[in-house]
Amino acid sequence: MTARERFESSMTEAKDLLGLFRALKEIVVATLDLSDILRASLVFGVGALDSYVHTKLVDELVDRSGKNPPVLTNRALGLNIRLETFLSTVNSGSLEEKVRKLVTEVLSWQTFQRSERIVEALKLLKQGNFWEFAAAQSSTSQQDLIAGLDEVVDRRNAIAHEGDRGEISPTDWRRRPINDVYVEKSHQMIVKLVDCMEKYLA
Repeated sequence: MTARERFESSMTEAKDLLGLFRALKEIVVATLDLSDILRASLVFGVGALDSYVHTKLVDELVDRSGKNPPVLTNRALGLNIRLETFLSTVNSGSLEEKVRKLVTEVLSWQTFQRSERIVEALKLLKQGNFWEFAAAQSSTSQQDLIAGLDEVVDRRNAIAHEGDRGEISPTDWRRRPINDVYVEKSHQMIVKLVDCMEKYLA
């Protein structure tokens, strides 16, 4: 499965949760809080983006390493490989399998969600200004694209690490409100960013 196919599958799950919320909202009593379905949908969407970038990086680096000569950026050539991981690949598998294992190990602990992390990831594959390219593709300013993504990722982190609670006052630690329109717009933005990455790397 390609990075794009995996992303689309994951986004379908995120969108299905949004659809579930909307369907249930029509049939359950108003006092029942369904907002956690929306929070899960948002987390799934950001997770789909993170997974896409990871998979795209690994697949592209493996493919480019197999060319003669290898087509790799200086940043990619400078990846820090653990000696233990390198030694584990010396006597096993094809070149492709070795490179895949090494790259996966290096990237496994990293997240690619916030704007600056996505830029770092893409520079392993291509020198250039991704946000400038994305802005031209979407007729949106670089600043707005970056701020929009980072706001959604911050919200995802608040959900995952704080239960989506924010301090209103020293004695008031309530959950932030969330609605289906916000989540849908977040999904749309993530899909557009992945579309731009596909074109940028083509």
